[in-house]
Amino acid sequence: MHYKALLTFFLAALFFSGCSMSNTPLSLIPHKTTISTEEINDAFAKVFPIQKKSSFGSVALKRALLRPSSESNKVALSVAFGLTSFEIPEGIEGALILSAGLRYDPHSKKIYLKEVTPVGVRFNDASLAQYVSKGARSALKIIAMRELSDIEIYQLKESLSARFIKNITVSKGKIVLEYGL
Repeated sequence: MHYKALLTFFLAALFFSGCSMSNTPLSLIPHKTTISTEEINDAFAKVFPIQKKSSFGSVALKRALLRPSSESNKVALSVAFGLTSFEIPEGIEGALILSAGLRYDPHSKKIYLKEVTPVGVRFNDASLAQYVSKGARSALKIIAMRELSDIEIYQLKESLSARFIKNITVSKGKIVLEYGL
């Protein structure tokens, strides 16, 4: 009987000492790992190009680059696009600049953009840009916001630790995943 109590004590001590080590996924002490923006961009590139038709014409979101933002816990996005409309049937290219936060879905273990907000739009050909209507400019931003909010930008590897992510932040150009119970 005495050895059962000793064995139980030993296993409990082993369990709690294992949980208190910061490199174990079930750590009681919160710890962090980082994902570089290069890793995110590599994963993000797989979902482009995206074609959307609208009442004003057609938009092709060709590629997107995610980079650190000057805003706290935000990322900046530069999205290359092509726009074809009634006014410009041959099309015009440019870039949308957007700002977004990040959200993590623990069930799918995927990271998505949240609160995508347009910051600006730039057209590569200024002589054609004057023919892009106000409605087309506005719709372009709305299409980009909708499409990018639903796209996964990163899939975490299948592991037990992915279930214990409690927060995602952006710091010094890296995505920081905070683990804990």
